[in-house]
Amino acid sequence: MFSLNFKNAMPLAAAVTALFIGASAAQAVTCPASADGTFDASGGGDFTRQFTLTANGGQSISCYAFGKGNINGSATDDPILTGSDTGTGNNINSIVYSSGVTPISDLVLLDKNDDTKGLFVDTISGVTDTSTGTLFLSAISGYSNFILAIKSGNNDNPTWAAFSIGALGSFDWLIDDSGGNSHTNLYGVKDNGGGIGAIPVPAGLPLLLTAMGLGGFMSWRKRKTV
Repeated sequence: MFSLNFKNAMPLAAAVTALFIGASAAQAVTCPASADGTFDASGGGDFTRQFTLTANGGQSISCYAFGKGNINGSATDDPILTGSDTGTGNNINSIVYSSGVTPISDLVLLDKNDDTKGLFVDTISGVTDTSTGTLFLSAISGYSNFILAIKSGNNDNPTWAAFSIGALGSFDWLIDDSGGNSHTNLYGVKDNGGGIGAIPVPAGLPLLLTAMGLGGFMSWRKRKTV
């Protein structure tokens, strides 16, 4: 029979520790996966820039989409929200989905670090206009299917990349051509019954308010007739 003592427990503990560290190791994903050999007809040129996102808490990451132009958080102009290219001519905002990706419908802008367009404010922190850094996404309840997008300058293609992330938390970003982080957007899909919505009203509240109003009216009428 196998007996566990200090001598044979040490290798077992080391193995378990190594397994835990491996499972929670930071995951890094580059988007687009290749910096050459892919032509974006709508965006106008070969892809010469790559974005890399690293999850510091072991969250799952995958390349969702990338494109040329802007991701401004507008429901009509932001290609991540519309699901297709927007604009015309030199002002086109293109989107190319990563291979095998199914576009997510019903995405909404949760936060944009450089303005207040999103449903939440200051969820994104730590963003600087540098090519590398660490950002943090605060917890948001009631939403899922999170998309984290980073926009850089217009001197290379693509100008932005979006990552599907399994959970919020801490992430490192890297833009390989030394382009700065212009702004960072967080998108998500509202869960059923979650997020920002109407505050439930107790079923008896309307009757109570009606009774109070009627009582007040009768009291006023009584005073008036005295």
